[in-house]
Amino acid sequence: MLNQLAVINYRLDNPRQTLQQMSREFNVSREWIRQILKAHHRPTRHISQAQLDRICPVCGGVKEEGSRICMKCWNKSTHRDYTCADCGKKFKRLISAAKRNKHHFCNNKCQGHWLGINFGKKYRKKGARDD
Repeated sequence: MLNQLAVINYRLDNPRQTLQQMSREFNVSREWIRQILKAHHRPTRHISQAQLDRICPVCGGVKEEGSRICMKCWNKSTHRDYTCADCGKKFKRLISAAKRNKHHFCNNKCQGHWLGINFGKKYRKKGARDD
């Protein structure tokens, strides 16, 4: 049986080929090639050069005009998962913004609570209760 990964990789390497040309290459039907590509969320139609320029080189998704990668890949490369030092909640933050801090907080309330517990009353809001 033909390896589905080989069909996907072949499509990535040859995006301008039609399903008919791909089916001749693998000696299978066009429909089988189309089903594999659709199951893996890959384009089933051959791609023009203008469309080829809009494909993200990382994930194969659609990128904005003038950018190198799509927004999804950009977010993955520039954001990181952190855990709040106060409540333990998981959240994402820009890597460049998070490098400056040793402790990470999901919001200002958690930061104020943590500072109040660790450094005393000067960081607590007036009228705030002790936990």
